Amino acid sequence: MAKKLRSSNIELYRIFMMLIIIAHHLVVNSGVTEAFSFKNVTGNMIFLYLFGFGGKPMIDGFLLITGFFSIKSKFTVEKALKVLAEIVFYKVGFYILFCLLGLQTFEIQSFKETVFYVFYAGHTAFPATYFWLYLLTPFLNKLVDGLSKKNYQCLLGVLLMYFTIISTVIDTVDTFNELGWYITVYFIGGYLRLYEPKILNNSVKSGLLSLASLLACYASILTIINDHIEGITKLSPFYYVQNAHKLLGVLLAITSFQFFRHLKVPTSRIINTMASSIFGVLLIHGNGATMRKWLWRDFLDIKGHYEWEWLPLYSIVCVIAIFLVCTALDLIRIHLLEKPAF
Repeated sequence: MAKKLRSSNIELYRIFMMLIIIAHHLVVNSGVTEAFSFKNVTGNMIFLYLFGFGGKPMIDGFLLITGFFSIKSKFTVEKALKVLAEIVFYKVGFYILFCLLGLQTFEIQSFKETVFYVFYAGHTAFPATYFWLYLLTPFLNKLVDGLSKKNYQCLLGVLLMYFTIISTVIDTVDTFNELGWYITVYFIGGYLRLYEPKILNNSVKSGLLSLASLLACYASILTIINDHIEGITKLSPFYYVQNAHKLLGVLLAITSFQFFRHLKVPTSRIINTMASSIFGVLLIHGNGATMRKWLWRDFLDIKGHYEWEWLPLYSIVCVIAIFLVCTALDLIRIHLLEKPAF
């Protein structure tokens, strides 16, 4: 029997999200924000704020995909080992490479933290926390199996009130917790699978709501920038989207996921192949402090190009190039190491 090809709409969404995450890292990890001044707001400054705001909402998008598919899937040790092996491979591999290149100094403690990354960073970093989330999926699924639709809605209501509403409305309180929030988004993804709201059940409605959410995110950023100019706020322009649990970012993640879920995309081997390396792209370009410094500050020198008139085009080219290079590297890993091993 021929192997059934995976549809490409969600795979295209994975690619779309990763491009946005790379754009976010270009802004927040390059040091370019150190050159920003609300006393001298430039076109490049506004562009970078709008270009790089979406990283955290798109992390939610990946978690929604996990919840949507895993809520009805069986946990496998093989997949858990694949996730763990990929994390360790890139963390340890780049640590050794950077030490050999003289970009960082070898230390026993830092090497230990690199090898056992999922234990040391399981409460602060997406890859490590995602591993623990996957280990919890069979238990989370059993919990959902025992809930009625009404009780499921009440559970989500309590979690969203705690994590999202409080932290959005009260700017001095932040209830965010890495694993707790990832579990919450997992449950949202599962709910969309089991009890899809009518308001999101086709590409037109979800597309319009996704556009409205995007415009709301942009409006919040521009409004806070304007308030800074007038001296009436100290909030970050990214306040409503700066972490994965903020309200506008959550709405954008849910609506954009639903839009791509219902989008009619013909099955494409190219899209599906590229999407298979998305986690690897994240692990490579977001490997750690040394990678961030070398890539964004030394090699691409985003901050040094801040006043360049072609910065917007340069930023877009950098994002696409990083995505393609990291995808190629991870496909090599998959074919040489992962497929033979698993």
